[in-house]
Amino acid sequence: MIKIGIKPFNEQKIIAELIKKSLNSKFEIVISEPIPQGNFKNLKDGIINLTIDYLGTLYNAVFNLGEMVPWNKELMIDKIKKLLDEQNIEIINFLGFSNDFVFVSKNYYSKNLEDLKDIANNLNFGCPPPFVERKDGLPLLKKYYELNFKEIIPLTVDKIYEALIEDEVQIITGFKTDAKIEKYNLFLIYDNKKIMPPYDALILGKDLDEEIKEKLKTIKINEKEIRHLNLLYELGEFKIEI
Repeated sequence: MIKIGIKPFNEQKIIAELIKKSLNSKFEIVISEPIPQGNFKNLKDGIINLTIDYLGTLYNAVFNLGEMVPWNKELMIDKIKKLLDEQNIEIINFLGFSNDFVFVSKNYYSKNLEDLKDIANNLNFGCPPPFVERKDGLPLLKKYYELNFKEIIPLTVDKIYEALIEDEVQIITGFKTDAKIEKYNLFLIYDNKKIMPPYDALILGKDLDEEIKEKLKTIKINEKEIRHLNLLYELGEFKIEI
């Protein structure tokens, strides 16, 4: 039986549903603890034999490897694969999208963070409270982009897009696959200096049959598709039997 571990987040539920439809096997969902290491720990301990994870999560939270700026995806993968091999775990498939950290605006200001430098002092910036002080948050932006916003407004995750739509803030933090980006037709501003790690989505497996692995390798989904599925799930239009 295939036991797939997922965290209790919409996106992982959606991907698990796509995997389930691709495999003609008995299938069980195991909900991992909603911490960065949750899925990996269950896979390592043999509780599950298949899971969904992200490149940056494995590099930073699971293996606690050293920071690099700019981030080199190929080097990250190489280091992670060596450590996974020690646990008899392999990367089965890169799904085709990444859930990278991005900045979101209601109006078009620029494509890249670097271009915000001269106008940031006229814009309010909204972000979760931890982002204000964590070393890979606002301090990192100021160091590499010299961004000095008019006002920094800490916001809970459930309020951050609402504040953007209501013009309380003009720029917020977000993730590339957030459903509300499509819902409100918002603009993305990218970390063009690559000071934040990539979060490519991938499937990890342990002791899987070759036939199963070959089927898993055929699953591909791009950024726009997963964002759209996230929106459909929020609207109740994508059914998940989990």
